[in-house]
Amino acid sequence: MANIMIPFMGDFFPKLDDGSKTYTTRSRAYGQVGDIFEVPGHPGPEFELLEIKKMRLCIVAISHWKEEGCTSALNFIKIWNNLHPRKVYEKAFNDEYTVHIFKRVK
Repeated sequence: MANIMIPFMGDFFPKLDDGSKTYTTRSRAYGQVGDIFEVPGHPGPEFELLEIKKMRLCIVAISHWKEEGCTSALNFIKIWNNLHPRKVYEKAFNDEYTVHIFKRVK
């Protein structure tokens, strides 16, 4: 088990704090199951990685937008496009990404 850092947009800090954001989709794995991570710039709790798996981006958008801390699939796609201007959702929807599933550590 290692201590790692995973960055998040500040807009997600309240959702991290209340436990409603439990997924983050990245281009690569940021750690291993069991690792504890902190969020840079966020003085809140630590989190534990519960599962790391590959998933097509369209599955994340359609089925897991809520776990991503979004208000809808369209909200997830809008945020994705803002963060990934070179690999927007419309170009990447069938690509596999690394989904990190986590929980707050008390």
